[in-house]
Amino acid sequence: MIKPQNLLFILSDEHNKNIMGCAGHPQIKTPNLDKLANNGTHFTNAYTPSPICVPARACLATGKNVYQTGFWDNASPYDGSIKSWSHSLREKGHDVTAIGKLHYRNDKDDSGFTEAIDNLHVPDGVGDVIGLVRENAPERGGAKKFATEIGPEESSYTIYDKNVLKNSVNWLQNKSKVSSNKPWLLFVSFVMPHFPLKVPKDFYNLYDKEKIQIPGKNFFNKEKEHIFIKSLKEVFPYEKYFDEDSRKIAIACYYGMVSLLDHNIGILLNTLKKLGLSDNTRIIYTSDHGELLGNHGMWGKMCFHEESVAIPFIASGNDIPKGKKENAPISLVDMYQTFHDSLGANFANDTELPGQSIYKTLENPNYFRPILSEYHAAGSITGGFMLKKGDYKFIHYEGLNPQLFDLKNDVQELNDLGTNPRYSKIIDELYNELQSIVDTKVTSEKAFADQKIKINKFGGREKILSLGDFGYSPAPVGNTKN
Repeated sequence: MIKPQNLLFILSDEHNKNIMGCAGHPQIKTPNLDKLANNGTHFTNAYTPSPICVPARACLATGKNVYQTGFWDNASPYDGSIKSWSHSLREKGHDVTAIGKLHYRNDKDDSGFTEAIDNLHVPDGVGDVIGLVRENAPERGGAKKFATEIGPEESSYTIYDKNVLKNSVNWLQNKSKVSSNKPWLLFVSFVMPHFPLKVPKDFYNLYDKEKIQIPGKNFFNKEKEHIFIKSLKEVFPYEKYFDEDSRKIAIACYYGMVSLLDHNIGILLNTLKKLGLSDNTRIIYTSDHGELLGNHGMWGKMCFHEESVAIPFIASGNDIPKGKKENAPISLVDMYQTFHDSLGANFANDTELPGQSIYKTLENPNYFRPILSEYHAAGSITGGFMLKKGDYKFIHYEGLNPQLFDLKNDVQELNDLGTNPRYSKIIDELYNELQSIVDTKVTSEKAFADQKIKINKFGGREKILSLGDFGYSPAPVGNTKN
């Protein structure tokens, strides 16, 4: 059993797992994350349970997959109705504080934290209502904004992250002055590097846009492109608004945003060390999902390509292996057990909790453990389910042809084996395993039915579409506590 200690959990938003120095990226500057990885374990096979913000964060909160929670999309925010790890830890007398982006419904719901500071939630407690319209969905206005509102300048998000950092440093300073009977958990959630792709000039200038490595435009075969992906691109046609120069600027901005995130994390970790808290505090860094960044002709997330569904994950502490790369797969749903283990908090392991503690993974790595991810949100014409097992990634789209990728021999996912008869046995085995976990037909139908109820609640399809597209959740003004 591991020794109970404090835990600093750092969450970012939309961080492509490959865009770190410790991940082998040749251009990105992330000295603090690299140092954290060198002093700990870099999990290279980590995944989000859903490649979009709100469902991913609901899964992180509850330790359950999307089909178990019903928080399907960005208009279905976590509301405290399902018990979270924070509820459980608070009940056991631990201080559990959240600072920064939660993307839950609002501050009024009891989400389990003993203290919640300056949290960013979905707009108006409702979120992305337009995303509920999945059948014959129109082009989203945010696609043009994504590609054109870019450049070397501050944004509301970069300013918000300054407040998150300031509040986190203050919290640690205050905590260092008092003795705690039980280990605490500080949940720090930055928005970087989530779009808009804007970053202060000092960080933008870290990268020469003329030397930026542009993802290959031919990472996919348009003739063989899956209809699910094709439909996503029609709703979110980011690429049509980019030209060669703006693409370079956008990627340089994203790199700068990652470096700004790294800078803020560095200050946080240095504060921990200066206050004498490092020896009794473990650190975990991860993100809610990735960013495609032009790969496969796509930007944003919302699909099961590695750049979207895989996430960075680093754990560090005096009892965590140093300089280790762990290839056994993990998921954000594993955080429920991980947080309890970290703080030494016992709990009755609910059979509906699919995850396992990362400490168990370190003790007994299982490369063939199946990992599930789902997508039932904006732009999807049917329910999407990914099962990652061993070298294979199997993607089931309810009512459509599947996809299969051999990630060992096809790192860039250029060769879809989903309809290749030579792989029919593997496809059948993975399909059956997926169905043993989740009934995909029932789940997909339930998601559409729940979304239809909400569409009617908000006045119907045309009324919803007339509301316009806000693009991304606005940052709160000022520093608030509840």
